[in-house]
Amino acid sequence: MKTGVSAKTFGKLPGSLLISTGMLQGPLLSVCLIILVSHIAQNGKSGIHEDVSVPASTIYDVECPDHSFRKFTEDGKYLISFSRNHQDLIVYRPTWLSFSCKQEDCDTQDLPAKAKKFESFFTQLYSVPLASASELICKDFFLYAETNQFGLFATSTAQIYDAPATGGAIQGVPSIEKITFHLLRLEDGVVLDERVFCNDYINLAHSMGVFLFDDLLAIVSLRYQRIHILQIRDSGSLVDVRAIGEFCREDDELFLNSSAQAIPASTVYDVECPDHSFRKFTEDGKYLISFSRNHQDLIVYRPTWLSFSCKQEDCDTQDLPVKAKKFESFFTQLYSVPLASASELICKDFFLYAESNQFGLFATSTAQIYDAPATGGAIQGVPSIEKITFHLLRYGLDACSQLLSSEMFVVEVARSVGWGVGWPSGSNWFESEWVYSQLEDGVVLDERVFCNDYINLAHSMGVFLFDDLLAIVSLRYQRIHILQIRDSGSLVDVRAIGEFCREDDELFLNSSAQASTDISSCLLRDTRYLVSADKSQAQQIPTNNVVNGPHPEQPPQENPFLSGIKQRLLSFIVRGIRNEEKDETMRIQSLKKKFYFHFQDYVDLIIWKVQFLDRHHLLIKLGSVDGAVSRNADNHPAFFAVYNMESTEIIAFYQTSSDELYLLFEQFCDHFHVPSKSFPYMNFISSHSNNIHALEQLRSSKIKATSFSLFVKKVLASLPFNCQSQSPSPYFDQSLFRFDEKLISAADRHRQSTDHPIKFILRRPPYTLKFKIKPGPEAGVTDCRTKRISSFLFHPVFPLALSIQQTLFLQPAVVNIHFRR
Repeated sequence: MKTGVSAKTFGKLPGSLLISTGMLQGPLLSVCLIILVSHIAQNGKSGIHEDVSVPASTIYDVECPDHSFRKFTEDGKYLISFSRNHQDLIVYRPTWLSFSCKQEDCDTQDLPAKAKKFESFFTQLYSVPLASASELICKDFFLYAETNQFGLFATSTAQIYDAPATGGAIQGVPSIEKITFHLLRLEDGVVLDERVFCNDYINLAHSMGVFLFDDLLAIVSLRYQRIHILQIRDSGSLVDVRAIGEFCREDDELFLNSSAQAIPASTVYDVECPDHSFRKFTEDGKYLISFSRNHQDLIVYRPTWLSFSCKQEDCDTQDLPVKAKKFESFFTQLYSVPLASASELICKDFFLYAESNQFGLFATSTAQIYDAPATGGAIQGVPSIEKITFHLLRYGLDACSQLLSSEMFVVEVARSVGWGVGWPSGSNWFESEWVYSQLEDGVVLDERVFCNDYINLAHSMGVFLFDDLLAIVSLRYQRIHILQIRDSGSLVDVRAIGEFCREDDELFLNSSAQASTDISSCLLRDTRYLVSADKSQAQQIPTNNVVNGPHPEQPPQENPFLSGIKQRLLSFIVRGIRNEEKDETMRIQSLKKKFYFHFQDYVDLIIWKVQFLDRHHLLIKLGSVDGAVSRNADNHPAFFAVYNMESTEIIAFYQTSSDELYLLFEQFCDHFHVPSKSFPYMNFISSHSNNIHALEQLRSSKIKATSFSLFVKKVLASLPFNCQSQSPSPYFDQSLFRFDEKLISAADRHRQSTDHPIKFILRRPPYTLKFKIKPGPEAGVTDCRTKRISSFLFHPVFPLALSIQQTLFLQPAVVNIHFRR
C-alpha cells in the first residue's frame, strides 16, 4: 500500500519525462519508479520532428538505487537526490533520449531489456558527502542558482524543543545546535562555500525560511528574529550584505557599540557654578539654556567639556586638574539677555527650539488671577494672566548658517599642548579648546503678547511646535492660535481655531449679520411709518410680521451660538451615532440615549491640550473646566478629537478608554511624538512601537492591570504629548541600557532625589553595570528631613550629563558633571 506519492517532471528537452516515486509499506522499504516516456514521431515528408509532449509509455518498477529523489533543476540538466541515510548528495544527468523509436508504429514496439534499469535514463555524475555523523541533510531543501549553476543545500542537527531563550532569543521557539548551508558547483560537485548558524532555528521545510532572488539570498532566523541577506558571488563565495532585525543599517551595531562604550563614567561633584536655573540642552547639543535665579534673564552656554582629555591609558587613576571643579571649564557663556520686565517672570519650564534655523522660543508672564471674572466670551472658572509674552530669539546669523550648511564649524586650538613648546613635564593631561564660529548673538527677533488670557506654559503643555508651525492654546477663550515662524524670524498669524474655523468665517458672519440688521431696520422704519400714518390701521398688522430691532439702551447679549469647532464636533457625533443603526426607530432611540442625554456634557467640553500630528491634522484633548485647571487631570473624564485644519472637519472622536485609540497608540506611538527625523540622534528616543524592551514593559503592565479599561485610561492620559519633552540621549535608548525609570528617564521631569546611585546596565552580554550617576553631594545628605528633587540634563551627542539636586527652600543647587575622561 502506497503511503505517499511525489512527482517530478522533466520537460525542457524534446519530449517529456515524468518520474513518480512512492514509498511502499511492507517488510522492506523500497522505491518504485514509473518512467513514462513520450515518443518522437518522424514526419518523413517534411523532415520535421514533432514533439508529442504526452508521456504515453510507462516502465513499471524500474531497478533503481534506494535514494530520496528531490527534483530536477530548473534548466533540466541535473536530477538531485540524497542517500537514504541523508548523509550524501547524489547528482544525475538525464540521458533518457537514448531510447527513441524511428518507426511510425512505436506503440507496438517493445523497449530493450535494459530500459528497466534506472541507469539507462540517468547517469550518475558524482556523490558528495555533505552531513557529518550528527547532522542530516534536509531532503526538502534545495535552491538552484541557474546563472552560474550553483546548488544550495542544508544540513542540520536535531531540534531542541525546550531550549531556554538566552542571548536575545524568542521564548517558545525551538533551537538547532548547528545548521549548515552548503554552496556546490553542480557541474563537478565541488563545495565552494559554507555558512553555519549555531543554536538557531531556520525553517528549512520546503525552503520556507530561505528565499533566493538572482544572486541575493534571504535567510530568516526565527529564534533571533533576524533576516540575513547574503550575496552569492560568481566566484562561489557567500558574502554577508546586511542583517535586518536588531539593526537595520550596516553600521548600526558599530555606532551603538561606540555609544555604549563612550559613557559618562567620571563625575565631578559639587561643581563651582553660577546660581542659575539650568533648563536643558538644545536638541542638536549646541547650547545649554539657563535662567537667572530671579527669573529675569536668559543665559546661554556653549558646551566645551572636551577641555580635559587624557593622553594615558590608565585615565581612571589620574586626578583631574584643579580647575575641573569649575563650571566654566566645561561650558562657555555666550550671552545674557534680559527678557522679563519688573512685573513679569520667565517661565522656567517653557522652552522650544526650532532646530532648522536655530531659533529659541521663550515665555514671560505676570502673576495669575484665579478669581478673574469671565468677560468677553471667557470661560468661567479659568484663571487669567494679565500679560503673556512669547519671545523668539536667534542663536545664529542666517547667512552664516546657510554658508555652513547648518553644521557646526569647529576648530581645535591647542594652547600650550603636548604637540608644541611649553608642555609641563610629567603632566598627563593636555588642554584643548573647541572654538565654534561666532554665530551667536541672542537677538530678540519677534514677540507675541496675549493679554488677560490663560495659556498653560508648564512643561510647554499649552504650546506645540511642528517644523515652522506653532500652536498656542488659549484656555480662557478656547482658541487655538496657529502661527508660522518665518526664516526672517517673524511670527505670522495663520489662523485661529475656536469661535471660527476658516479664515473668512468672521467676515462672512459679520456681513450676514449686517445684512440682517439692514433688513430689520427697514422693516422697523416701515412699521413706524404705518404707526404715525394710521394708528388704528397699524394695530391690524399681524404681530408676526413685526421685527423688533435692537434697543439702543439694552446691554449687548452674549453670543447664543456655539463655537464653530464645537458645532463641528457635535455634528460629527450625531452622524456617527446615526450611521451605527440602519433602522430609523433604533436611530432615534440611540440618539436619545447616546447624544441628547449627554448633550449638555458635550456642550460643556473645553479644549485642554493640542498637538500636531502633521501639518494639517491636530490631536485635541477636551474635558471639563475643572480638569483643565487641575494639577492632576487624570481623574477627570476626557475625550480626544482629530481635527483637519484645511477641511475644518472633525475626522475622529474617542473616549480616554477607547480600545481603538489604544491599539493605534501601541502600534504607532512614534507618530504621536512627531520628532525631527532629519538628525540621527533623534532615533534614540525609545517607544513601544520601535523598541522591543519598551513594548514588553507595556505588555507586562497590561497583564498586571486589574482592569483593562483603567489601564487604557492611564496610558492614554499622556496624550497629547508635550512638545520636545524627551531627551534624545543614547543613554536612554532601551536597546542599549536598562535603568530604573522611577528614578530617571528620557522624559523632561523632576524626580524625587535618592542617595543611591542610579545604575545603567547593558542590555547585551555580558549584562554588566556600565556606569552610575549619583545626584547630590558625594558624601550624601545629612539632613534627611528636607525634601529634595533632582533633574538630569543629558547632552544628545556627547558623553556628558548634568545632575542637579535642589530643595524646595530656594537654596543653591548642587550641580554634578558626569563625563567621559
